[in-house]
Amino acid sequence: MDKAGLTTTALLVVMAATGGALAQQDTSQTPVKPFQMTQDQPAPQPQQPVQTPAEQDTQAAQEPAAQTVEETVTPRPQTTQPPQPSPQEEAAVSSPEAGQAPPADNPPQTAMADQAAQTSQYGCANLEDLDPPALEGPNGFFFTVMDDIAMQQVADPALVESISDLAKRLRARGTVLVYVPVPSKSQAMPDEVPEAAWVYGYNESVNAEIYDHALSRLNAADVVAVDLKSALQKADPATPPFQKVDPLWTPEGARLAAEAVAQTLKSLPAYRKANLMTFKTTEEGQVTRPSELRTALQTYCSDPLPPVFEKRYETAGEEAYAADRPFNVLGADAPAPAVLVGSRFSAGGQSHFDGFLKQASGLDVSNRASADSYPFQSIDGYLQSQDFQDHPPLFLIWEVPAGSNLARFGPLPWLTLSANAAGDCSNENATCGESGAEK
Repeated sequence: MDKAGLTTTALLVVMAATGGALAQQDTSQTPVKPFQMTQDQPAPQPQQPVQTPAEQDTQAAQEPAAQTVEETVTPRPQTTQPPQPSPQEEAAVSSPEAGQAPPADNPPQTAMADQAAQTSQYGCANLEDLDPPALEGPNGFFFTVMDDIAMQQVADPALVESISDLAKRLRARGTVLVYVPVPSKSQAMPDEVPEAAWVYGYNESVNAEIYDHALSRLNAADVVAVDLKSALQKADPATPPFQKVDPLWTPEGARLAAEAVAQTLKSLPAYRKANLMTFKTTEEGQVTRPSELRTALQTYCSDPLPPVFEKRYETAGEEAYAADRPFNVLGADAPAPAVLVGSRFSAGGQSHFDGFLKQASGLDVSNRASADSYPFQSIDGYLQSQDFQDHPPLFLIWEVPAGSNLARFGPLPWLTLSANAAGDCSNENATCGESGAEK
């Protein structure tokens, strides 16, 4: 080959080599498009880092060791049939003992509700959700936490002082105040209180002492107070003093209470001034009366609650004239020797308390009680009336339920009662006389 041919051949080789290098350089510099996932395309897997030859040698040295460890682990044989629990274990699972957590598919609230419904005579559960909450006793008596279980003070020292001042002012007008604190259902029927009452701080002995200490303080402050707790606790279990599903007393409870009040009245010197009468009480049949508490309870009970039955009575009397009783000089114009003020326990002849009181005491009793929730309503209304201002009675009987909590209203009601009781109608706190007396 001549020199020209060699030169041409060498030039072609150099050009080919240069072109390949340029092509390789262009490819390495071409930008990589960003990854875009389509609907059917799986997400990209993370890339494995590039290993150096030394790292590859180290991994190769470790792999046989790892494989040896895996081969030495013997898998645990699988039991074809799991062991069956014994009957005792099944019973423990179905009825967990106290302190054990119930199954996951049976929350604690549901388990407690089911247990309460099973122990209830009427399938009642979740009574704590009532407003106010309630409890069911072992024999189907229901107690409200606020009035029956909370153990409210009957008469603390400050309240006793207010009652004593009122009694003193009435005594100056010739009227004896007879204070009648009605015990709570739990105080009158402690054996019917459920054990769960302790959750709300209930203590049977403390509950009884609250009532007894209040009577002692009232008597020490020269207030005539009647012990109804002892009287109601004498009730025959067949004729309980309180309704099962209602907060009020039964006719039997009202009769026992009236006899206790009458016994106190007869022991007072003022009783010798009274215009006595002879009364006769007859039974008029039985009625069913509505009860707000029963209606509220029924929504939490699967079985029907017992109706609130009450016997109806009629009491009629005639005057029993006695020449040694100066109260008789007024004849037909004489006011009732006893006036009853109080709450729904007496209002409207509830459970015939006023009628039983007439027969047991031999006194004509004028019932001025009110079912209003304000506990001062009836006594304030009577003391501001013209009837009281013109003819104060011998006895003013004030029936006050345990849940009234008279102290919570502060001093103003007592200032008004004291002014009206004294006949000081010009007093700025008085409501009697021309400013507000009933004609």
